[in-house]
Amino acid sequence: MIPEFYHKIVPTAIPEDYKIVVFQKSIFPEISIGLAESYCVEKNCDCRHVFISVILKRESPELISVISYGWESTKFYAKWMHTSKNDDSVKQFKGPTIFMSYSKDALSSEINRYIVNFLGSNKEYQDHIKRHYKAVKDIIGKR
Repeated sequence: MIPEFYHKIVPTAIPEDYKIVVFQKSIFPEISIGLAESYCVEKNCDCRHVFISVILKRESPELISVISYGWESTKFYAKWMHTSKNDDSVKQFKGPTIFMSYSKDALSSEINRYIVNFLGSNKEYQDHIKRHYKAVKDIIGKR
């Protein structure tokens, strides 16, 4: 990570850090989930997209999936990708979708469904992502 980027972003990111706690009546009375955002740092790219690593916080943290989240319209992504809005790659880039799943157990599947729903419906978190995207692009000189 570029030191300048780290020092400028971290003071903003830490107060906005999200931790999701899921309560279940099972052998896991409380589950903590961490969300780690990864943004594009290519100067000439304006993809308006983020990858979010979903980390199940246990004794040793476990990466269970990576969620792809693009907040613009399918029309925007089709134009950006130079393809049709019916193209599968556009559908996978738009909105929250599971990009990669590393764990196939029932708990991980349930967490993935919860996170995709959370991303798709939580305006506060969507705005948080857009603020961080803008901050990254401002630092690398895109905007």
